[in-house]
Amino acid sequence: MTSSSVILVTNQQSMPMPYTSTIATMTAEMKVISMCRTVDAMCNYANITQDATTIKTDHINEIHVSTDSGSYMLDYKALTRF
Repeated sequence: MTSSSVILVTNQQSMPMPYTSTIATMTAEMKVISMCRTVDAMCNYANITQDATTIKTDHINEIHVSTDSGSYMLDYKALTRF
């Protein structure tokens, strides 16, 4: 779509796309903000538990988070016995 097509459809001028470096910086900032909000929510509004079980030769560790909106499994790790 050309800029003249955008003008016809929206009656507004199109804006140039940001540079790749600007997009990378914005993405990094969103990641930091997301991590801060996640830590805040987990520390103040969630119940964090760990569960471990053995299935055949694998020992499995799981991390669960429970909130008012539901329960979620964050991560699991299978540790194989030798």
